[in-house]
Amino acid sequence: MKLKKSRIGALLLAFVLMLSMAFNAYAATGATGSITITGLDETEDVTVSAYQLLEWDSTNGAWKLTDLATTALTGASMDTSEALTTLTTGTSNSNGIAVILTAVAAYVDDNGTMPDATDTSNNSTELTLNTTSLGSYLVVCESNNYVYTNMLVSNYDANAGGGSTLLNASAAVKAVKTVIVESKTASDAEVAAGDVVTYTVTGTFPHFEGTGSPSLTLTDTMDDTLELVIAGVSIASTDITVQYGATGTETTLDTTNYTVEALTGTDNGFKITFDQDWLKTNAAAIAGQTFTLTYRVTVVDASSTNAYTNTITGTVNVEGEEIVIPGTPTNTVYSTTLKLKKVDATSTSTTLSGAVFVLQVGTQYVSQVVSGSGNVTYTLVNSIDDATEFTTANDGTVTIAGLDPELTYTLIEKTAPSGYAKSTNSPTITFTQDITDKTTYTAALLNGGSDWSVSEGESTAVSTVEVTLLDSTMSALPETGGMGIAILTIAGVVLMIAFGSSLVVMRKRSR
Repeated sequence: MKLKKSRIGALLLAFVLMLSMAFNAYAATGATGSITITGLDETEDVTVSAYQLLEWDSTNGAWKLTDLATTALTGASMDTSEALTTLTTGTSNSNGIAVILTAVAAYVDDNGTMPDATDTSNNSTELTLNTTSLGSYLVVCESNNYVYTNMLVSNYDANAGGGSTLLNASAAVKAVKTVIVESKTASDAEVAAGDVVTYTVTGTFPHFEGTGSPSLTLTDTMDDTLELVIAGVSIASTDITVQYGATGTETTLDTTNYTVEALTGTDNGFKITFDQDWLKTNAAAIAGQTFTLTYRVTVVDASSTNAYTNTITGTVNVEGEEIVIPGTPTNTVYSTTLKLKKVDATSTSTTLSGAVFVLQVGTQYVSQVVSGSGNVTYTLVNSIDDATEFTTANDGTVTIAGLDPELTYTLIEKTAPSGYAKSTNSPTITFTQDITDKTTYTAALLNGGSDWSVSEGESTAVSTVEVTLLDSTMSALPETGGMGIAILTIAGVVLMIAFGSSLVVMRKRSR
């Protein structure tokens, strides 16, 4: 009887152990959990999706990477063993976590991977996703008007292993909107070298609520052909105007709340850094508010291009995670280049050097100013004597870059090459920007007569418009020592004899 009881006890003990092990495995793989996301924008629908990265391995009694995480990390800067350690021991804001989330988010986006849980907020600031397996998840929020940071959410206790304490676990996380630079516009898209262009950048402030150490920087990188009106190694905050708030009620940000510095080295432009204490103090007030940056640049060079670009980028730091703002609006303004060419009218392959041209705009004339550093600008002067003279080289051409395509220029040949007659026509030329390819301009030559012609250059990238002038030689003079000079000599002698004879007759009669 005792033996029978012992056997029954042993069976019961084994059953309890098996049940314990099964329950332990079920706790992680079959347990239900939830992820609550707060901080969503209530003015629009936000789709929230969760992708599992870490799951419980019941066979080995340990946490492991999901197939999705393993596949997504292939070729990444972090191997799977390091990723597993990072997910189970690292903080949600560590650089390692950022690498994992970035790699998985990119893989999901490229491959259209189905999420483990997803739902739409329906204009609510909060949403809860129910998960069928506990572990760590990449949570992605998508909306039309904002970009949210990728989030890591774990609805388990890493120190509890796979125990029964994981049953029905829940986790909460606050979604953080990154700043969006929405647009960048220029006061004038068609410019000349020397023009001052005002740029306006608009965007929205991120949500920094609950963030211990927020930071926000905006960097504007521009071509070397553009120069800040207030130039120098150090730029004052007052050189950049920052406003924020609803249209009509904008507040101008005090310059003590941000700093501006010029980029050095190979980059040309500036960086604006917002004060961290101001961001923390005003986190709730500025969240989602529109901001506007205004600054001016000068087009200072036109020797190699007719397209002048600058790009605004931004970086936001939320609890140690540095995020480059998606979308980098670039704005480009354009000039045009004029190439004047002088050839012989009877032999167009014969190019003529030494032809001098000036350009007229209305009643004024173009004066080209070249600085010591080689930067080119233009001014208008009242007298043709003060205008810049553009002289054709040995190939018969002279190139004038950086002209304003919005202006109408009159082409004047001031001096013709030796032995050639100056053109009696002074045509006007106008430019029209191509709608689809804004780097290209077509030109129209008015009142040019038969001796002027226009054609676009071969390279549309620099928008060079070529204007050709056919020059005729002056009327030919008799050659020295030829028949012509002999005839003239004889005629001169005859006239002298006749004149002398007349004088003799007149004297005789007077006597």
